[in-house]
Amino acid sequence: MNKAYESTSLLQLLPDVLMADESVRALAVATADENAKNFVNTKNLQVFTRITELEQPLLDILASDFKVDWYLPDADVRAKRALIKLCFFVHKTLGTKAAMLRALTGLCPGTELKEWFEYDGLPGHFKVLFDITNQTTPVNYATLKHLIEIFKPKRSILDESYAVYNLQMLNLGSTILSCTKEITLICERS
Repeated sequence: MNKAYESTSLLQLLPDVLMADESVRALAVATADENAKNFVNTKNLQVFTRITELEQPLLDILASDFKVDWYLPDADVRAKRALIKLCFFVHKTLGTKAAMLRALTGLCPGTELKEWFEYDGLPGHFKVLFDITNQTTPVNYATLKHLIEIFKPKRSILDESYAVYNLQMLNLGSTILSCTKEITLICERS
């Protein structure tokens, strides 16, 4: 908000012609204090721009108000904030690859989504590769599958999901070791 308006009262904004009128001047003086109080209270109305400052109970209320169906009440505050920040983009693009990928990478950064033509699958099918190395909050497969059902186009079919866990690189002098563990998660086919 502009700092210049913070200290400006109606008295300073009135033209000289109106300042000469005693009734207008009295009204401006009477409302100056109330306007100053209301200006201070406007910070409380700036909810979305202050998500990083809000407490956990307010985040839970916002998730309900913003219809964040994929909200995880057990998640830590940082993850809750990230999910709420994503909600407008996800709602706008719901049913697209972008919405599903953005929402899933909010929980599991590095998640990949492959559509049927990218892996020679059947039309309308897709695969998801979850990188669970740097999860923002621990989630189980049932939760991830539920989230996929929320975001995916209703006509699309999940072929299979994979979970990948990358161990950190170990530096042993001149040798660097890296290990990747890939686990296939079983999914039911319809």
